[in-house]
Amino acid sequence: MKINEKPTIYGVKTGETIHYIGKTIREGNDGEIKGHMISNRVKNIALDNIIRNNENVVIEPIKVVESDEWYDEKLQEVVQRHAEHHPLVNAQWMLDGKRGPEYWRGKTRDAHTIQRLAESKYTRICQYDKNGKLVKVWAGAKEAAIEVFGDYQVINNSGKSDLYNAMRATTMKCSFKLGYYWFRESEMKEHFGLVPTKLNLSVILAKEKEIRKANRKKSTPATHFTRATVIQYDKDGDVINQFDNTHHAAYELKISLCMVQRYCRGTSYNDNYILGFGPKMWQPARPEYPKYKVRVKKSRHKIKKPRKLRSEQRVNEYKNGVVYRRFDTVAEAAQHFGLKESTVKRLCKGEMKLSYKEYPFLKFGKKVKVEVG
Repeated sequence: MKINEKPTIYGVKTGETIHYIGKTIREGNDGEIKGHMISNRVKNIALDNIIRNNENVVIEPIKVVESDEWYDEKLQEVVQRHAEHHPLVNAQWMLDGKRGPEYWRGKTRDAHTIQRLAESKYTRICQYDKNGKLVKVWAGAKEAAIEVFGDYQVINNSGKSDLYNAMRATTMKCSFKLGYYWFRESEMKEHFGLVPTKLNLSVILAKEKEIRKANRKKSTPATHFTRATVIQYDKDGDVINQFDNTHHAAYELKISLCMVQRYCRGTSYNDNYILGFGPKMWQPARPEYPKYKVRVKKSRHKIKKPRKLRSEQRVNEYKNGVVYRRFDTVAEAAQHFGLKESTVKRLCKGEMKLSYKEYPFLKFGKKVKVEVG
């Protein structure tokens, strides 16, 4: 769903009671409000319980503001106006005024608070080369995105870069961008206890392979398949019998499964077993029919076997520049002249020197089809 920008102050309601008031600029094409706290309501336990335990929860806009008035509209004032008449789960911290820039306006922060705010705002990034050697620890992802990736841009008040995709990757292959591996410093400290200067990539890749193998779903054997039925016809083309599948037909007709398949495909013919494939049906994967290996009844219908032909090249004998004699095959010419077939071929190609012996002057003619045997 495409998300549009529409600055809105919304309320989470059940009936006429408002439980939560939020602020968002996200709205779907269908007019549904996409609030940040609504999509991440698990972070607010009280709000999550309300949404889970009530079926008639709706999200309605309280006030729609213009884009240029977005930062001037104070959510705290809206909450204060509704807190007297509605049990707002976010009323306490709003009324205390200890959240947001309004609380800190005109006040100075100590060094410890500034350091913690800086650490929470900027995610430190570890950069490793393809051999696993630590290259640099960046103070923030934005700095690395600008200097290394060069694709940093702000869209809808959020930074976008290919570096963030590498940071969210769950595999070493996906975290490898522009010839380097990228990890959060917090992840490295959580896993190793400190930031290592050298990573054993082979061990990490082997562990990833084991995890994929353990998480891979085991394939369960199929219990049903779509199989074609088999129809038996008489000589006039009328249906005599219908079988569930080829196994069933082999069992009832007491012939091998291979012959049933041949008769159905038309590669073999027997007027005692005129078979063909019918419509497909959903059937068990392993039909319990015994296999037969018996001799089928001989067909009274005689089928002429097709003649086997092969391509041969004629040999022409020339005298005084005119064709004197023709031979259908190389073997026939070799037998006539008392030569080897290889010699005849070399004479036709002009590879023999005629001065050594009185060889005939031969050349290849057109190719013809000769019956085998």
